[in-house]
This record gives sequence, structure tokens and C-alpha cells, in this order.
Amino acid sequence: MTVAGDLAAFFARTNYRDLPPQTTGYAAMLIASTLASAARGKEIWSSVVLRDLARERGGAAQSSLWFDAGPRLPAAEAAQVNAVMSDAAASDDSDLRARSCTAVRR
Repeated sequence: MTVAGDLAAFFARTNYRDLPPQTTGYAAMLIASTLASAARGKEIWSSVVLRDLARERGGAAQSSLWFDAGPRLPAAEAAQVNAVMSDAAASDDSDLRARSCTAVRR
């Protein structure tokens, strides 16, 4: 089996209740931090340009963009735009995700 297959099998048999509270709390913080960054990054130039290009290219209406009521985009395009939005406003010294990784390693 491949590493991806092993991971998929592990996650398929893992229940939310099996996870320690520290793990679920950390995951919740990562999700909240990513969404907060994306909300701020939505109007940053790189996000706007990429979103406009993705809409111009068009394609199957599969996935929506975060914080956007516009038309759906192909899943890969939406994932790319959402990723750029979530990173556009982040910086090394203020991003909670970076700070928390350091704290967890100690």
C-alpha cells in the first residue's frame, strides 16, 4: 500500500471521539486562522487578479469561493483562489498558525 493509502485507511477508521482534545482544539484554531486570513486577503491584489482569471477561464461549476457569492468554479481553480486568499494577508510574525507550530514543538 502507498503512504496515501495508509493515511486514507487510518482516517477512514478514526472517529472524531478518538482524537485528543488538544488535537481538535489545534485543528479548530488552524481552520479559524485560515478563514480569518482569507477574509482579510479577499481584496488583496493577488487574490483579486487570480479570482478574475479563474472566472475568465470558466469551467465546471463545482466549488464556491470563500466569502464570495459569485459563480462556482472548477474545484482546482476554487482551491487555488481560496489558498491565495488565505495566504495573501499572512505574515511570519503575526500569523497564528506559525506561532502555534512553534509552541506545540516545545
